[in-house]
Amino acid sequence: MESKLEFINLSHPSQGSSSKLQRRAYSHAARVSHARVKHARKAANQASNVEPSIPYAKKTQASEAIERGDNCLVDIGPERYSARIPDPVDQLTSSRRDPFGCFARPLSPLEHYLFDHYITIVTTQYGSKCMILKDPSIHHHQLRISWIQLAKSNVGMLSTTFLSTCRHLHQVYQKEEYITLAMQYRIRCIRAIREAIDAGDCSARDSIVATIITLTLDEIQAGNIAASRQHVRGLAEIVHSSGGPQSLGMNGLLRHLFEKLAYDMGLLLEEEASPVGLIDFVAQGGINMPSIAT
Repeated sequence: MESKLEFINLSHPSQGSSSKLQRRAYSHAARVSHARVKHARKAANQASNVEPSIPYAKKTQASEAIERGDNCLVDIGPERYSARIPDPVDQLTSSRRDPFGCFARPLSPLEHYLFDHYITIVTTQYGSKCMILKDPSIHHHQLRISWIQLAKSNVGMLSTTFLSTCRHLHQVYQKEEYITLAMQYRIRCIRAIREAIDAGDCSARDSIVATIITLTLDEIQAGNIAASRQHVRGLAEIVHSSGGPQSLGMNGLLRHLFEKLAYDMGLLLEEEASPVGLIDFVAQGGINMPSIAT
């Protein structure tokens, strides 16, 4: 244990209330307080810049599940969560990442890192692999604000942000565990879509459409054109059974993306599309261009 020497300034009782000594005492207290705040801020910044590691046990479980080809999910959420009634008297500290419970479900420390990376990096780097939020077009403000707000309020959409982030982190760090996580979150997206459709929840329609759009773009990025066609065909059935493209929300954004995928990129048509051609189309910002007349 490190020992410290602390000097105590003593003075005659008759001089204890002098203004000079009071100024010295206040100055010393201010220096100590400032040093503590600076040290705490530095420690917090260092902690936030450290990339959270994926537990080895969970990486092994996820890898084994993928090799088996099953759809069971490895628990990548918070291991323990106890409901706590908010208290307005409680002080909001910097260590509380979601003090008001804004997310559709509680997040693990790793997922907080993934969501922060999605907002600060993926959605701001237009040349990144996030094909939805990559181009500073007329839709970009809607994409960045409305899309993220929708993602925080829906479990399926929340998983799409983690999926996109894991793809981007794999590109940057070349770590296979990010691919493993991406596949797990993709399964979560599909599960959320199925549960919402089975429940017949009309209020979740926009979230379902946005989730399917993200899955479609993820399949295109991976070169799985057959899977992307299946997503778009299912998406078309949902859209047309709920009133057509004009009924989609988010100020026309979802209609724009649906028509781009279904018609401009030809994923709803019968002829085969070239994987390279589709990827180039998206990479050049085609997903953000005005849709052709249908």
